[in-house]
Amino acid sequence: MVEGIFKSLCCDTGYCGAYCFGLGLVYLGGFMVIEGDMFGEKFLFESGLTRYYVGWLVVEVIGDSDVLLPPFTGKVVKSLLIRANPDLEKVFKSIYSPKPLSVSPLVLRGRVLWKKAGSSIVMKCRGGDRLGFHIGFREDVADMIIDAIHGLNDVVVFNARWRLLEASITSYELPSEDTGFDLDGKDMVIVSFRSPAILLDPYKAQPSNPRFLPLPGIVFSYNIGELLRMRSRDKRWDPRYWYLVDIVNAVLHEHRRILDKIYTAHYIYDGREGYGVGGHAVYYIVRRVLREKPWVKSFLENILLHATIMGVGTGRANGFGYVEIKLE
Repeated sequence: MVEGIFKSLCCDTGYCGAYCFGLGLVYLGGFMVIEGDMFGEKFLFESGLTRYYVGWLVVEVIGDSDVLLPPFTGKVVKSLLIRANPDLEKVFKSIYSPKPLSVSPLVLRGRVLWKKAGSSIVMKCRGGDRLGFHIGFREDVADMIIDAIHGLNDVVVFNARWRLLEASITSYELPSEDTGFDLDGKDMVIVSFRSPAILLDPYKAQPSNPRFLPLPGIVFSYNIGELLRMRSRDKRWDPRYWYLVDIVNAVLHEHRRILDKIYTAHYIYDGREGYGVGGHAVYYIVRRVLREKPWVKSFLENILLHATIMGVGTGRANGFGYVEIKLE
C-alpha cells in the first residue's frame, strides 16, 4: 500500500497534473494522474526510503556543585554533542538545510528545562543529577552522531563535567507501513509541544516570521516537505506540496477550544528573545476524508512518526519543536 501512496503523479513537463490543462486521467512515461481530488487530480508520491534514528540519552553531572544553566538548555545539549564530536559543528551550522538532526532541551524529573523570558527563575542543576534528552537524526549524519554518543564521557561544558549513563537508539525506514500510529479506531491526535515550536510558514519559500495559529498543516509543514523531499536545491517548493498541506488540514480538525490549551512561548536563546508555540493541540480525525482518500491514512501516520523523531517547525537542532504525540 505504501508504494501506491507515495507514487509520483506528475506529467513529463515537471509540473503536477493540477497544472496540466484539461487532463483527467493520463499515463505518461510511468507517471499517472488520477481524476477526482483537488483541482481534478489525486497526487500520490514516491519519495524513496530514508532511515531515521530516534534516541533518548541520559547524562549525569559529575561532582557535587550546583551548575548554572542557560535559559534554554537545548544549548547545553548542542554543546555536549559538539564537544564530544567537533565534526558535528558543521552540521549545526548552515551547510545543511533543513538540519538532519533534532534535539530536545534537557529534561530533569519530567520537566523540560527552559524558562520564559522575563522570569526570575535561575536555571540550574546539581552535581549527581541525571538529565535526559531526546535526539533524532537522519542516516546521512548517523556516523557522526554515534561517534558523539561514544564520546560523551567526562565532557566539560558550562563549567561542569558530564558523562553518559544511558543511551537507547531505535531506527525506522520511512515511509513505513508500521509506524506505531494506527488511526483505526482513534478519534483524536494530541500534540504536546514540550519545547517552544517555531512554526514555519508553508506558503513562503524563505519564511522570516513564524506562524502562531496551530493549524495541523502548519504544525506539520516541515515534516511533509522533508519526508517527501519536496524542496529543490534552490529552496523552491514542489507545487504539489501545498496540496498535501491542505490535505492535512482537511483530515485533522482542530478542537473548538484548541486556543484554551495553546499559548505563546516567550523564550530566550543565546541572549535573544523570541516567540514560539507551547501547550497542547487536540485535533479530531475526519473519517470522511479517510474514506474518500484511503491513501491519506498511511500518509498521516508517517507524518506523525516523522514529527515524533525529528520534531516540528524550525530550530529543531537547537532544541525547539520537541513534541510528543498520542492518539485517543
